[in-house]
Amino acid sequence: MSDLLTVMQSRLGTQEVPGDGNNPVIVGWFEKVGHKEVHDDATAWCAITVGSALVECGLPIPPHDINMMARSYLSYGVKCEPQPG
Repeated sequence: MSDLLTVMQSRLGTQEVPGDGNNPVIVGWFEKVGHKEVHDDATAWCAITVGSALVECGLPIPPHDINMMARSYLSYGVKCEPQPG
């Protein structure tokens, strides 16, 4: 099992492909969280980045019907003071 902070740091710099192309890494993150219907990197992928990293770390993610929304993480985890990781 990977460390979430390490996984997220490894994703720094990931970008959409300009024009008609799509970044297969980003498209793969959609698939990893159960959204195989998304085949592009133009769909908002901020929450998907977090969700797919959680899956990679063996951690639960919000339900399928809301896990593409950043706000689905508002109540995720245990409330604490800001800290790395």
